[in-house]
Amino acid sequence: MRRPLPSRRPRKAIAPSRRRLVSSLERWWVFRLDRVAAALRHVSAEAVEAVGLRLVETAALSVLADRGGLSQSALGERIGLDRTSSSRLVDRLVDRGLIDRSRHPEDARSRVVQITPAGSRALDIAHAQLREAENRFFEPLFAHELEVLGRALRCLEPPGYAVGDVHWLTRRERRDGG
Repeated sequence: MRRPLPSRRPRKAIAPSRRRLVSSLERWWVFRLDRVAAALRHVSAEAVEAVGLRLVETAALSVLADRGGLSQSALGERIGLDRTSSSRLVDRLVDRGLIDRSRHPEDARSRVVQITPAGSRALDIAHAQLREAENRFFEPLFAHELEVLGRALRCLEPPGYAVGDVHWLTRRERRDGG
């Protein structure tokens, strides 16, 4: 007999340290970029929390708004979630009325998820909050510096990876023998 999984408290974004990196780490891009990414995730998570969403929920709603109906597994794949995590995410969003779930018309074993009007409204507010948070975060940069940063990041993004894949890259490479 299986025991039910214990309920998990929602994770809160951890505020990055305000201390400078030690010089032995500061010379490595991986640590500097990770620190900036953590700080941006923190302010972004706070911004969408004001709307009652998590970043991963915002990502899911954004994908559904752009792509229309997707299978549950395709949605999870697009945002870098495994099947179990994707299922839990969809359950939460369905329970809150932000997405609808129905049987796939061609594959009865599969489910199609679509954003609802309530989900679209929540997403519009979340996007406005994110825009404001990003504007504050990147305020120290001049417009041309931000443009250069955007171009540089696009050049460095691994092709073919979903939003969340970067977090799983090392694990997948190990599993794939890479």
